[in-house]
Amino acid sequence: MLELLIGMGLIWMLFFILALIAFGELGNPIAGSFLFMFIANWPMAIVRWFLTDHFSFWAGFKELLWALCPLLNIGYVWDWWFNIAMFFGLFITRLGA
Repeated sequence: MLELLIGMGLIWMLFFILALIAFGELGNPIAGSFLFMFIANWPMAIVRWFLTDHFSFWAGFKELLWALCPLLNIGYVWDWWFNIAMFFGLFITRLGA
C-alpha cells in the first residue's frame, strides 16, 4: 500500500510540474495536472482498445466509446495507472534498501 501511495504521489508530482511548465504563473497548476492526466489517458486508452480482441462489433464499439470519453477513460486504463504507480513506488522503496 505504501508503494502505491508513493507511486501515485510521484505521478501527480510529475503532472503538477508539467502543468507549471506549460501554464506558468498565469494558469492553475492543479487544474493543469488534471488536464495532463486526461491528455495522457487518451493514447493509453486507444492503444488498449487496439490491443483488445473484440468478439463483435457492438462490444468493440462500446469499448471504443468508453476509451474516447474524457472522464471515463481513466477507469478504462486504471490498471495501467496502477502498474505505473506500483513500479515507481517499488523503485523508490527498494532504492533505500
